[in-house]
Amino acid sequence: MGFLDFLFKPNIEKLKERKEIEELIKALKDEDENIRVCAAKALGEIKDIKAVESLIVALKDENRFVREAAARALGEIEDDRVVEALIAVLKEGSVYGMAAVLQKKLGNDRVVESLIAVLENGNIWGRGRGEAAILLGKIGDTRAVEPLIRMLKGPMGGDEPIAAVTMAVFALEMIGDTRAIKPLETLVQYLPPDSPIREYAGEALLKFKL
Repeated sequence: MGFLDFLFKPNIEKLKERKEIEELIKALKDEDENIRVCAAKALGEIKDIKAVESLIVALKDENRFVREAAARALGEIEDDRVVEALIAVLKEGSVYGMAAVLQKKLGNDRVVESLIAVLENGNIWGRGRGEAAILLGKIGDTRAVEPLIRMLKGPMGGDEPIAAVTMAVFALEMIGDTRAIKPLETLVQYLPPDSPIREYAGEALLKFKL
């Protein structure tokens, strides 16, 4: 059985015996993103600290699924470098997969602080803020309410992408803090009838009144 067979159907004990961890680390730089994803997953199963530095580099891979696989792999490895690397990348706006791993390692508190930093970083692409908003909504921490409310200014003349604003509306609905009522009412009042954000804000308001 060749190396690629091990990569796509990893037999961890045999990989260890054959000392092919270095080959998996090299595969994190393969041109094929599917191979990079499989390599990261296999390294997460092996849990060898020799892979930590390369997996940290993979957190900035151009492919979202590679980044997620690298984050989850790092979450399986006990090494002091892992948490700080994940927090640093999270604050840069690469959210998907990072927060779940950090919650596992640290609990919600420090994750919430990092996600709020994503919301407040105007240099981060809107999708990153949107993902952060949804994660904050699921966690339900009220510290996120004011930063989420500030995101609602997008449709009212701000530059926040529509998708990010929509996620902020959903997050505020999930958290259920009454401070969100007036900003949501403003969206309903001033946005045109065909605006999807207006519709979502209206639905959120109905749930506040239940």
